[in-house]
Amino acid sequence: LMLTAGFDKTLRLFSIDGKKNPKVQSVFIRDMPITTAEFLHANGEVVLAGRRPFFYTYDLESGNMMKVPRILGRKEKSFERFTISPDGKYIAFVGNNGYIVLVSGKTKQWIANLKMNGSVRSLAFAKNSTQLISSGDKGEIYVWDMKNYNRCLYRHQDHGCLHSTAIAAVDNYYACG
Repeated sequence: LMLTAGFDKTLRLFSIDGKKNPKVQSVFIRDMPITTAEFLHANGEVVLAGRRPFFYTYDLESGNMMKVPRILGRKEKSFERFTISPDGKYIAFVGNNGYIVLVSGKTKQWIANLKMNGSVRSLAFAKNSTQLISSGDKGEIYVWDMKNYNRCLYRHQDHGCLHSTAIAAVDNYYACG
C-alpha cells in the first residue's frame, strides 16, 4: 500500500502493483487538514496529524478511525509533525520550546519528554530504532539513546547550517539540511 494525505483532509490508500496502481480507499477527516501521515507497521495502523492538539490513528484492517484527544501532561497547540520508529514502538512528536514528546506506538500514551536547546525542527530514528536524531533551529544535531529516554548520547553543530529544517536516517548514517 501507498498512502497520500493532505490539506484536503483526505487520506488515500493505493495498491501499488507497478502497472495500474488503483486507489483502494479514501477516508475524509472532517476536523483536520493533514500535515503528516505515516504507517505504523507494527500495529497495521496509519497515524495522522495536523495543526491540532490531537491526532488520529486509522486501523487498516477494521477501517476504524480513532481520535487521540490529547497527550496527558502536554499543552501543545499542535502535534502536526512526528516520526515513527521502524519497529513501531515509538511515535516522536515535535513539541513546543525544544521538547520532543515520546508516545507509545502501541498504547498512544505519553512515555517521556526529551529537551534540546532552541526549537525542534525535524526528527528521524536510526540504528534499528535504538536512537532518535533531532535537529533544530540553531543548527545543532542531537542523538538520543532510546533505551534511556532522557539521555543525549551526543550533540554537535551542523557546520554551515544556520537553521536546520530536515533530517533523515538510514542504518548508521543521517543527512540533514
